[in-house]
Amino acid sequence: MVSPFIIEALSDGETPAPLTKRIVDWLQSDEAFAGLLTSLNQLEDGYQAPLSDGPPDLIAAVRPAVMMRRTEAFLTALAREMPERTSLRQALAFVMVALATVQEREVTASSLQLKAALDGKRRPILGSSLPRALLAMFDEKLIQEVRSKTDRRAKALSLTDAGQKVLDRALATLD
Repeated sequence: MVSPFIIEALSDGETPAPLTKRIVDWLQSDEAFAGLLTSLNQLEDGYQAPLSDGPPDLIAAVRPAVMMRRTEAFLTALAREMPERTSLRQALAFVMVALATVQEREVTASSLQLKAALDGKRRPILGSSLPRALLAMFDEKLIQEVRSKTDRRAKALSLTDAGQKVLDRALATLD
C-alpha cells in the first residue's frame, strides 16, 4: 500500500490532481481498508485499530499514531547511523539534503535555512547551528558540495555514497 504521506513527501506538495484522485480512490477501497487494518494491528504488541465505519474515519482516528510511529522508527534508525553527538537540527539538515537528493533537486545552505523556517520564538530553526551541522556532515563524509547546474556561482549540497547508505538503512525501517 502506498501511503499518502509518502506520496506527499516524494512530490513535495506538487502531486498532479489526477494522481491524487486515483490515490485517494484506492485508499478508500475495501482492499486498502483491509490492508490498513492489518498494518495498524502490527504497529506494536497489543495495539488494536479503533473500530470504524469506514476508511476516512479510521484514517482520521489513527493517523497521528501511525505518523508518530513511523517518525519514531525513522529517527531511531537515523540516530543509529549518524555520528554519536548529532543534534536534532543536524539530523533535520541531513534529511533536507537527502530529500533534495532523492528528488533530484538542488539545495544550497541558504535554501536550507529558508526552507526550515522559524521556530516558536520566530528564530530560524537552522540559524546559527547550520554551519556546525553542515561541517559535522562534511567531516563524516555524509554530504558534499557540488557545482550548481543552475547557478555557476552557487555550490549545491548532495549526499555522498556514505550519506546515501545512511539514508537507505534508515528508510529500510519504514518498509
